[in-house]
Amino acid sequence: MFLAQPSSILVRGNIKTLEYKYGKEKSRYVWIEMDDYVYDPTSLYKYKKDLYYKIYEPTSITKITTEDYIKEFSAFPNGAHDD
Repeated sequence: MFLAQPSSILVRGNIKTLEYKYGKEKSRYVWIEMDDYVYDPTSLYKYKKDLYYKIYEPTSITKITTEDYIKEFSAFPNGAHDD
């Protein structure tokens, strides 16, 4: 979904509930933002962004656009990378 929608943003962050359950080192999570919405790849739900942030309390957030992602990872042979 992320690569199919040029206006989407891939977001990584630590999720508070995962931190409580598994510890900080295993609380890293990824979701997609488009406009005022968050698309959660695990639950397959679409949330209003402000509600998602209130529920899951993400921290250590990093964001990358589709364009920047393609530029960054096109340097890897055969598209292989750690992501």
